[in-house]
Order: sequence, then structure tokens, then C-alpha cells
Amino acid sequence: MRLETINLEKNYGFKTALKETNITFEKNGIYGLLGPNGAGKSTLMKIICDIIKPSFGEILFENDNKKGRKELKKILGYLPQDFGLLDELSGYEFLEYLSVLKGIKKSVYKKRINDLLVYMNIFNVRNKPLISYSGGMKQRIGIIQSLLNNPKILILDEPTVGLDPSERNNFKNLLSEISSERIIILSTHIVSDIENIADDIIMMDEGSIIKEDNYSNFIKSIKGKIWKKQIKKEDEKERSIIEDNYIIIQEVNRGDFLEFRIISNNEVKDAEKISDITLEDAYFYYVKSKSKIFKFMRND
Repeated sequence: MRLETINLEKNYGFKTALKETNITFEKNGIYGLLGPNGAGKSTLMKIICDIIKPSFGEILFENDNKKGRKELKKILGYLPQDFGLLDELSGYEFLEYLSVLKGIKKSVYKKRINDLLVYMNIFNVRNKPLISYSGGMKQRIGIIQSLLNNPKILILDEPTVGLDPSERNNFKNLLSEISSERIIILSTHIVSDIENIADDIIMMDEGSIIKEDNYSNFIKSIKGKIWKKQIKKEDEKERSIIEDNYIIIQEVNRGDFLEFRIISNNEVKDAEKISDITLEDAYFYYVKSKSKIFKFMRND
């Protein structure tokens, strides 16, 4: 199975939301699409799902454009960022309604709906009207509807919004379980959503792909560039030096001291090099650093 975006671009008047985007999805697993709000992630997903048309470029499925697009729709599951519900229906009725629209046989969808309701921990409220559901419960209904047709390609746009920590963990476990049988494209601005489950990571910002690689290579690529430095709380001069010259990933209060986790390609005076690199460190390095002069100092 092969899904490609070829030189995709989307313009809204004089604003470019997506710039010459080329990505190939061809092996089963989880692709984490990571970037801040406004990075172009949702635009890319809507184009793949044929909800909006690109200004330039095309989508190829199995190396075909027109015929491939029709086949793609049959095996596609999609959870948009803004998911609308029919509040007068119960959770079960709504999922049943969508199953019929998707052309799923009753003998198939009844079991699938119930299994997913149980897994997402909302089976006990399946007969209550959707208007009575909390935000997290509605989001879980959205996740379930994207899985109704057992899609071979699953596209999820900010799927964990409204979920509590336990629900997020259950959802990540579900994705890990089903990812060996399908391509999953998960868009998020929350690093922890894809950390430890994404096979490949695509970082985006301002409509462009900043870097694409697997998790291991992302970590390796910034080894030796993350530092820990402590200063006295009252040392305003040293604090200003840090704020003006480095990207601050984290600031922690340590009694009479402040501890900074910072990014630097060069050795930092009186600082300790950090060996336990995280995906969040890589995210700050490749995306957040664009907003500072630091971006001109990178030697990659």
C-alpha cells in the first residue's frame, strides 16, 4: 500500500498554508505529524481526505491519481479536528447512523460499535443523548466513528483533545495494537501524544516539513546539543544571557537556584551536557528554535 503527496501546496489568497509538501506513506505503522497550531497539519490532512483541493500538486494512491483516489476513500478513516455530532441522538444511534452511511452491514457494525464502546470506556452511556456527553466522551465517539469501517489508512487530527491522562493512555495503546495492520497518520502539537508510539515523525511549521525521520534518528541528531545549567535565583545578568542566547526547553525551581534545560550547538560554560535526550528536545531544536537568532547558528 502506497500513499504519496506530490508537491502539495495550498494557498488562501496571498497566504500559503502548505508549501511543496512531499511525503510517502508506504509501510504500516504510526506516522506522527508534529507541529504547532497553524503549521499546516490540518490542511494536509484535509487534502489527503479530499475535503479541500490543493492549489498545486496531487495525491497518489497506489501510484494512481483518479482511480486511486476513489479506492482510497473506501479504506480511509478520518477524525477531523472539529468533529460535529447530532446531539439529539444517543451515542449508539449516532454511530449506527454513520455505519449505515459508510455502507457497513448491520451484522458487522453492531459488534464493532459495541466492542469499540467498551474499549473506549463509554459503553455504559451508549443510550444517553450526545448532548449530555462531556467533551472527552464526545471525542471518544469521534475516535470510534473513524474506526467503524476498519480502515486501512487512519487519519487523526488532534485526536486526544479533551481526553484525560487515562483516556490518552488507552487511546495510545489502541493505536499501538492496530498499527501493524494499517497506516495511521496522527497530527498533534503535543509531543507526548506520539512519543514512544510513532514509527516515523514528520515535523512541520509554517506550512513546510522541517524534518522527517524515525524516532531513533531524531534523538541521535541532537545528541550533545542539550545542556543543563544552574544559576542563582538573584543572578539576573546570567538569566538574561541564557534567555538572549539559548532556546530554553525547561526551567525548574531548585530552592535557591534555577535549573535550565537549554539547546546549544556549542559548549555552554558551567553547564552539564545531557545524555537522556527526549523527543520534546528534538521538537524544540527543529521547530521552536526557528523563532530566535539561534536558527542561524545551527550547523545541520
